[in-house]
Amino acid sequence: MKRIIPTLLILVLAAPSCSSSDQGTTKPTGPATSQTSATGDGSTEVPSTDTGTSGGTGTQPSATASTVGALTADDLFLPDPTVGLAGLTSYHQEMILTVTGSAADTTDTYVRDSWAGIGTSTAITLTTPTGVTELLVGDLGQTSYVRSGTGAACTVRWNEAGTPAAPPVEPAAMLPRVVTASQTGTEVREGVPATGYRFDAQVGGASGSGELWLADDSGTMLSYSLDLADGATTQQYRYAVSSINALGEATLPAGCTPVLDSIPAIDGATNLQRLTNGLDYSTTAAVADVVAFYEQTMPSLGWALVGTRADDPARPTMFFANATTQQAASIFVEIADGSTWVSVIVRAAATTTG
Repeated sequence: MKRIIPTLLILVLAAPSCSSSDQGTTKPTGPATSQTSATGDGSTEVPSTDTGTSGGTGTQPSATASTVGALTADDLFLPDPTVGLAGLTSYHQEMILTVTGSAADTTDTYVRDSWAGIGTSTAITLTTPTGVTELLVGDLGQTSYVRSGTGAACTVRWNEAGTPAAPPVEPAAMLPRVVTASQTGTEVREGVPATGYRFDAQVGGASGSGELWLADDSGTMLSYSLDLADGATTQQYRYAVSSINALGEATLPAGCTPVLDSIPAIDGATNLQRLTNGLDYSTTAAVADVVAFYEQTMPSLGWALVGTRADDPARPTMFFANATTQQAASIFVEIADGSTWVSVIVRAAATTTG
């Protein structure tokens, strides 16, 4: 039977822009030999980092004027806050937004692990005075998983399209954008040479200041912090990238059971999805051919046919038992939308006590 999977909706924070009180900025645009913070208040030129040091030539800033009004990518100090991440084999991200002083103080925490070409795992926690809400969502190859709520079961599925359970959450994209910034210094962070910057911010009615660090070789934003206040409410943004190229093997999170892969689908199956305890797909094969396929295949896999119920020959249900694994399997077959749909459900076998 055709299984309809609900789409998981995740609400993410808007990312407003931060404007600096400086009249000038240092902006990463590519390798350069010098950089200037033209603040308009008599500040002096900021020497560039050494382009001949280890870690590559570096992504060095150049001077630009601050912009008032509508902003484009060219107006921003760092147009793409995710720059450099795609070039890493793996990394860990954390983004925390804490709002205090309001009637509903909250803390939003996003923790994300990423493996290039393999998958991501994102844990989202919302803490309010009334409680804690948790969500885990991720994908590993063609397997996706979701766990909604503290202590809830983890739903795992595999599908031939490899579609994640929900759009991936990008913590860096939730940070307020920086328009202008001034260089503060250099140091090694997360094992790579990095340059620090300071910026002032005005977001709505709140204002404040922050700092960020960029990797010299790739421009990757390694950390970001911003404190904003409007007289009644304070907002704190904290973001960091760590475990660069050092996360280790990607695996399903604890409590997320792998999908059922011990029961096959008939050749030519489409719309194939595997769940922790089930299998769904469609096929052009006739109902009788599907029944014959499982009658012939299941015994070789340790399953004994218990019986077949076919009050309607076009919608038979087959029942199997596996004495070794102490499991029962039901295979439903029916015609729908012009195709033959097959749904397999595996569960623990019923036991009796004497």
